[in-house]
Amino acid sequence: MFETLRDGIGQISGLLGLDRTVPGAFWKYTSLAADMAYNLTELRLGWQNVGRLEESNVRYAEAVRTLGERMRSLVERHRELRRRIEEGEAVEFGG
Repeated sequence: MFETLRDGIGQISGLLGLDRTVPGAFWKYTSLAADMAYNLTELRLGWQNVGRLEESNVRYAEAVRTLGERMRSLVERHRELRRRIEEGEAVEFGG
């Protein structure tokens, strides 16, 4: 709503030539400065979110790698147990 009101005042000021007066110029450049500050803040927050996402991706990749190693060891243990069972050896399932 504030943006619509500000734009409306800016258009009226431009149509009536008020932007050539000191208050009109002040309004115009203050509005531009406020827009620039908002855009830069939005850009900074977006960049911070990208950084957080990259950190999250690194942690996710590490978790996937760790899980893959664990799965590999479980599959090896499974194969070893299966081989022992098929050969008729005694098997301990505790670990």
